[in-house]
Amino acid sequence: MQRFYVTALVLIASTVTSHADHCRDTFNKYMMGRIAKELPGVSRMIWEYKNAGKSEGEFVFLSRDHYMSRPVKPDRGVWVLSWNGARYMSSNKGKSWKRISSYKKEDEIRNHASVVTTEMKAATKLVCGEEILDGIRHATFAFETLQTEPARIFSRQKHWVDIQKGYSTKTVSFVSGPGSEMTITVFWTPAQGATLPKPQ
Repeated sequence: MQRFYVTALVLIASTVTSHADHCRDTFNKYMMGRIAKELPGVSRMIWEYKNAGKSEGEFVFLSRDHYMSRPVKPDRGVWVLSWNGARYMSSNKGKSWKRISSYKKEDEIRNHASVVTTEMKAATKLVCGEEILDGIRHATFAFETLQTEPARIFSRQKHWVDIQKGYSTKTVSFVSGPGSEMTITVFWTPAQGATLPKPQ
């Protein structure tokens, strides 16, 4: 009888390990896919600050060399556009643009890959699952990260990934750092013909 229990425990442990390995492999493929294939899309972002209300913004991404962010609620503040190696700012909702800095597309790609890879490697307490979101079957990845330099920042995230199409449609992140806490919710949809300014 004792031998039976030992064998059963070994089989359970093996199954749990196998499931954890599959979860990690699937998560890594998802994260690496965010580097290899960046799809044009529109992100609606909601920041909810502890004891400080909330705000909303929009991020339109056409390529690593053409994207823009703007505030939505409250509808004031500057718009920031990156296009063809230069960054621009508009304080009149895109009617005119002022060049504020420059960048290299290669650096943008490298920095993005570094951020995603670092987050992938730092992910702990990873849990994989499936949920129906807006009537569509999604894979889910929930995990935590802890950054200690230059400041201690804790993050708890959950990503919903459309299984059929292979991209994330929603993420929710709780972020806690020195003197602040916030929850960031992002809804992502394909760009579907979205255009952005091209200042000269």
